[in-house]
Amino acid sequence: MSDQRPEHPGPQKKLARRVWRNALFYPVALALVLVLFAFFKVNLSLYAWLDPDWRWWRLQLLDFPEALTFLVAVLTLFYARKQFEFGLMPLLNYRIQQSSESEHNLQAQGSCGKYMRTTLKNVGGVAVVTECSYSFGTNLGVVSNRLSYTGLVEALGQKGLVVSKDFDITFFSVGWALGANDERVIFEVSYGDPQKNKVLKSITSIDIHLTFRSLLNEHYTKSIYCIPRRGIEALAEVQ
Repeated sequence: MSDQRPEHPGPQKKLARRVWRNALFYPVALALVLVLFAFFKVNLSLYAWLDPDWRWWRLQLLDFPEALTFLVAVLTLFYARKQFEFGLMPLLNYRIQQSSESEHNLQAQGSCGKYMRTTLKNVGGVAVVTECSYSFGTNLGVVSNRLSYTGLVEALGQKGLVVSKDFDITFFSVGWALGANDERVIFEVSYGDPQKNKVLKSITSIDIHLTFRSLLNEHYTKSIYCIPRRGIEALAEVQ
């Protein structure tokens, strides 16, 4: 399968929740029902299709002003909850840069102190990982998707790259968390060895696909391109 993904993964996306799983859905629905019931009850003469002898009209619920006040109160609570959710929403971003020192103490021979790293930063609320997969692409046009951490390490191993020596990548287990205003190096690779550089130039993509949640249990997705689509040589002097 050819790699036809965009050059940039774009911002994180919020996963849609079924509306009935929202705790405020039921109070809002109840308030709407009460408002409609009270409105039609006091305006029976205006609507010929309403039966004034319907037994349910004898129910003593909220009158129209009270029902309307209840609806406004619920909608205000809903708005406050959305604002609170926005304040706790994780906001993940990443950057790729070169370094002369290894964050993960990589010991590859011939690296000459040349490293490329991907740093993940959270400028929002706490993010807790619920699911993670990796993908790996080569210049032959083959992309392997939905790899596990072990599958990715094995795929890179078949290219001659050894984990903790030539590269390091974070294992995102369920529950892995990144706090507010926190950042971590999630991928690092050494370069400088001409033989390994040929391998690095043949790799067109190493991607991480995260699903994570906020403290309010709202779920989001974020893709991270550890190697930019234009190739590692665009950032590093890989000969």
